[in-house]
Amino acid sequence: MQNAVIYARYSSHKQKDISIEDQLRICHNYAKENNLNVIEEYTDAAISGRNADKRPSFMRMLSDSKQHLFEFVLVYSEDRFARNEYDAVNCEETLKQNGVELVSVTQPLPDGPERIIIKSLRRGMNEYYSAELAIKSTRGMENNASKGKSNGGAPTMGYKVTPDKHFCIDPDEAMIVRQIYQMYVEQNISIKDILKICDEKHWKSAGGKEFKKDSIRRLLSNRKYIGDFSWNEVEYIDENLRIIDNDTFEKAAEKLNINRKTGARMKATENYLLGGKVFCGECGEKFVGDSGKSTKQINYYYACKGRKQKKNGCKKKNLPKEPFEEAVMKFIVETFLTDEAIGAISTMAADLANKEAEEKCMLHLYEKELAAAEKKLQKAVDYILTHDDSEVMHDTLVESETRVKELKQVIIREQESYMPVYAEDVAGWLRSYRTGNLKDINYCQNLVDMLVNKIVVYDPEPGSEYSKIIIYFNTDPKNHYELTQSDIDDSRSPNTRYPNFSMKMD
Repeated sequence: MQNAVIYARYSSHKQKDISIEDQLRICHNYAKENNLNVIEEYTDAAISGRNADKRPSFMRMLSDSKQHLFEFVLVYSEDRFARNEYDAVNCEETLKQNGVELVSVTQPLPDGPERIIIKSLRRGMNEYYSAELAIKSTRGMENNASKGKSNGGAPTMGYKVTPDKHFCIDPDEAMIVRQIYQMYVEQNISIKDILKICDEKHWKSAGGKEFKKDSIRRLLSNRKYIGDFSWNEVEYIDENLRIIDNDTFEKAAEKLNINRKTGARMKATENYLLGGKVFCGECGEKFVGDSGKSTKQINYYYACKGRKQKKNGCKKKNLPKEPFEEAVMKFIVETFLTDEAIGAISTMAADLANKEAEEKCMLHLYEKELAAAEKKLQKAVDYILTHDDSEVMHDTLVESETRVKELKQVIIREQESYMPVYAEDVAGWLRSYRTGNLKDINYCQNLVDMLVNKIVVYDPEPGSEYSKIIIYFNTDPKNHYELTQSDIDDSRSPNTRYPNFSMKMD
């Protein structure tokens, strides 16, 4: 029997989220039906799903996955796991690297490559829904900001909040803030050494926590210290709340920026957009990222793992990274972001999602359980009415009444939360990718993850000098498309850094 853990979350006591207890119960039922042994429950109550690092139990679950004690993480639905698409992708990838599979028990995915389209659709819609909620709550916060009032949470170090929710300077903490700025700007003390001084003096950051490098950097770049309490797009400047003068603040910002750029140059790593999806058509091995240094620069490639490790006699040549990625991205945009393609993909995705929702809808299970609970309740009532020893059934009566009320509320929530997927909404979401920037790595990665199934690179056919590059997409895995490589070599013209690619559909 394989091991599983359950993760459950709800956002707020005021929302109609399904309760943590119901999420746990449904996940336990799924585990029992699928012969899984649940060894742990992780729960985050009244916490938003937009930021993974602000959910302590969620982060503990990710950390525990490294110990390889369980093979599955069960969640009631994918939005319980994350409402932020970036977190959803990266956190699930962390689980996958640790040999753990994420399972949404009420939203099973169809078999085949189209599951990736459905998963991407859900994540996009979850983030859209979360953003809509944020917009509504933002209005009230903007109103507070326009009046210089706190929007809740612990105040920034150096300030405190009055009973009427206005900010004022905390003299003791403001003294610490000024000394940290003075050490960094005037005395040229490093952040590492500032941390040692803070520890020696027993200074604590906001909330009484130990200072860390990141908290010092945030302190040195926080505009509140120059009286700027602007929030979102609402400007609010109050000179009475100034702790640091503009000159000192700007010098700190400039120094931070210089150090940040230096660190970035030292730590920079190359991202391979198509990593894990490119295969050699000659030996079957994956292409992996590789690099080589010339007299002027470092050149990056996709290299056949078989040839690189010299284990199968493969002689497949390397593909220069950037022109290869650019060709694939151009092809994706020109092929799959047209009105015709978006229409076909959105119809397919909506049909699959709605069919799945109808087949796996939990309403009939709740309704079945409600009918059984009402029957049990009625038996208890009948017994009490016809027998003298009514105390015997008292506990059963109370228990049944409570469960009937709970189930009715769950059914109402389920009915309200069920939303059919409309092809027009999916099309609108896909059209939003048209405005993306092909220089934005996150934008490109989202498109590749959603659409590309695999890419196979073959040697040139007889009579041709060009390698043949076949792309298989998740939208239609039975058909494939061909990129024709033209002139991949190091002899590049002065005005063109990379060779050109021509493309045709097979």
